[in-house]
Amino acid sequence: MASGAEKISDIPTLAQKLMQEEWERIKSDAGWRIANKFKLDLIVGIKMQSFNHAPLSPTYLKHKARQGLDTRILIAKMDYLKSIRVQRKDKNTFITGVPRKAIHYSGLTYEQLAAIHEYGSPARNIPARPHWRPTIKKHIALQPKYEQEMRQRLLRNVERRLRAALSQKNQ
Repeated sequence: MASGAEKISDIPTLAQKLMQEEWERIKSDAGWRIANKFKLDLIVGIKMQSFNHAPLSPTYLKHKARQGLDTRILIAKMDYLKSIRVQRKDKNTFITGVPRKAIHYSGLTYEQLAAIHEYGSPARNIPARPHWRPTIKKHIALQPKYEQEMRQRLLRNVERRLRAALSQKNQ
């Protein structure tokens, strides 16, 4: 039989093989989904202004309005939000971030801009407006939920594949 379970004693080996295959697939898929959920939570949090940041200075707010820019905090032309992306680091690891070397219209790299937004710049009179750290904290708290979902999916998928393999043997 093609499934690998020619006799009853082969079932544990087949189950272990299926678990390994499914676990690799689930890890990669979960990494991609979690990184994209992180990205979405970050962008929606910025757009909805849910991070309770210090308000923009009246001078800068007027400047943004005169220039026809979005007056919300961390949003002017949407380019910062559009720069946030998910990239594959390796088989099962995905990174949500901004391009390190790409240049923002301000002349800063997006990485520098993100750091200034996150931690502030006293020299430029820019207060810290954390948005990465609160989103990271939220997703760390969700880790047990993500792990439970992965275990449940593993068991479901292995059971389905094992039943299919065993039913082929009975035909």
